[in-house]
Amino acid sequence: MSVLAVTIRHTFLGRTVDNCIGAVFPDDNLDSADCLTVATDIGGRWGGNVMPVLHNELRLVAVDVTEVDDTSTGATATFSTAGGISGALLPSFAAAKVQFHTSKRGRAYRGRTGLAGITEDMTDSLTPNTLKGTVVDTLEGQLGAFMSDANSDLAGYLSGGKLAVVSTILHGAPRVPAIGTPWTSLDVASQLGTRRSRL
Repeated sequence: MSVLAVTIRHTFLGRTVDNCIGAVFPDDNLDSADCLTVATDIGGRWGGNVMPVLHNELRLVAVDVTEVDDTSTGATATFSTAGGISGALLPSFAAAKVQFHTSKRGRAYRGRTGLAGITEDMTDSLTPNTLKGTVVDTLEGQLGAFMSDANSDLAGYLSGGKLAVVSTILHGAPRVPAIGTPWTSLDVASQLGTRRSRL
């Protein structure tokens, strides 16, 4: 089994903003060319599904893919895809909180990330630091489309790849080899948070 760390790189207001996710493949013989294909597919799907609902100051610039247990195997695909909306921005650290779920229980089997590029008009004017319900639905819909499309691409390439939560720590100790558990669903919290990611 090959477990991949996928870093989706953006620029936002002069800073680098990363979203970290993972992927898992039953084949354990991936090479750098395979990683480049994965990076290209995931970047294309992220650019097509997720970027249109984020601010145009946020720009997708690259997707890095590295095999977790063999960091010499990896590749980077470059992009230049701007977000699709405009408007007054929230502070650059504000983010929509996304959580990825798997079929297993426990913190090691849940991933999370924060989406930058949130505008003031995406928030509920009556409840501070809260996204409108329609915005939560839109973000979940676009992220769900990304998950479905990317999984379709990955499954058709190298026999059954899937987006996954990557677990490298168990009870405070390194887990070798890393475990990749496929996503079963995702959700976006209505309460805003700050940007952070966990594979």
